Amino acid sequence: MKSSLKTCPPDGGEEAFSRGAHSGRWASALFFAAVLLELAFPFTIAAQTTISNLDEGELVTTLEAGGTVTFATDGTIDVTNTITISTNVILDGTGHSITISGTNGVQLFNLPAGLDLTLRNLTLANAVNQAVISYYGSIIPSGPTYGGAI
Repeated sequence: MKSSLKTCPPDGGEEAFSRGAHSGRWASALFFAAVLLELAFPFTIAAQTTISNLDEGELVTTLEAGGTVTFATDGTIDVTNTITISTNVILDGTGHSITISGTNGVQLFNLPAGLDLTLRNLTLANAVNQAVISYYGSIIPSGPTYGGAI
């Protein structure tokens, strides 16, 4: 029984894939279409990060990664410098008692235009002059308790 599968000759001659010449064009067209769709409608899988150590450094690092940030323990994170949000992020304290405190010395967050900050089940407290967040983007609260005005 003779095989109908053709292989590409090492010299890449005209006979290469003669039966499937059109399938290569379709594959190229589909690939090109997929690239165009990705450029037109970018899709990224957001990270999900869990904070284990309740400190400002870990909070800043996880917020920079974007996506969903959750917590592994209860407690307070003292913020000594205003944190500028650089990507869309969900800060989710569900299942834990989490307070983010400005220690009465700083505003907690700066949210530039075009970004979303979703806050779930957190306490934001002790910001300087009770200004928790300076924002030009979208804040989406869900069950948080604010210790001051936004």
